[in-house]
Amino acid sequence: MQSPDVLDFQQVQQQLCRELRDAMPDSQLIDSRRLQVYQELLRNNVNTFIDTCYPISQRLLGESVWADLAEAFFAHSRCDSPFYYDISLAFREYLDATAHPILAQYPWLRELLHVEWMELHVDLAEFDWPAPHMVDLDESAAYHLSVPVWVLAYQWPVYQWTREITLEHIGEPDPSCILVWRSREHHLQQIQVSPIAAFLIEQMSGSASCRVADMVNTLQQAVPQLELAQIEQMVEQVFVLLQQYELLCIVTN
Repeated sequence: MQSPDVLDFQQVQQQLCRELRDAMPDSQLIDSRRLQVYQELLRNNVNTFIDTCYPISQRLLGESVWADLAEAFFAHSRCDSPFYYDISLAFREYLDATAHPILAQYPWLRELLHVEWMELHVDLAEFDWPAPHMVDLDESAAYHLSVPVWVLAYQWPVYQWTREITLEHIGEPDPSCILVWRSREHHLQQIQVSPIAAFLIEQMSGSASCRVADMVNTLQQAVPQLELAQIEQMVEQVFVLLQQYELLCIVTN
């Protein structure tokens, strides 16, 4: 066995990582039995992170298929973070980056993985709710969103699926847009919104402030075939929706 002392430290690290990823390791650095113990601990930790983040995907694919995906990720991914959040994201990104055949076999899987990961993402997002408030709509006022929100579009109704769903009950694609945020009580909130509402809220998310007239102009440019009265009504409905869930604040100087 070659002594680690004669190797550059980074070479030792890289070789050890390769051996840990190998399903049948033959270590040149440490006793193979010790390596297997360490390998099992790492694999179990990684698998626990993945299983916790994607319980519905795991249930639909079955234990055997899921175990194969987790093993492929453990062996081939180059995730460089030990954190739960990063490892679960890296798993989803690994399947995407490698165009894994499982994504073609189950065309809804990519979106299901995304919506399950979004639950973790929204839960860990760092922000504070403002004090409880009610906002009156005023066309002369400037507004901004109270807290971060996420506008998502899916071809499959994955955001409605629970752990009770089975492959037989998945059905056909049903495109939809949803608005997601975290409540004051730290619960995931999601509602389905129209594509127009999703577009307007997305515009507001990227702006420090906006006025009703700004959103009317934005929508006029996006869908010029609509009548002005229709556009104004749609914009008002979006502001009322955001106001209903306390997601709207008046910009104060």
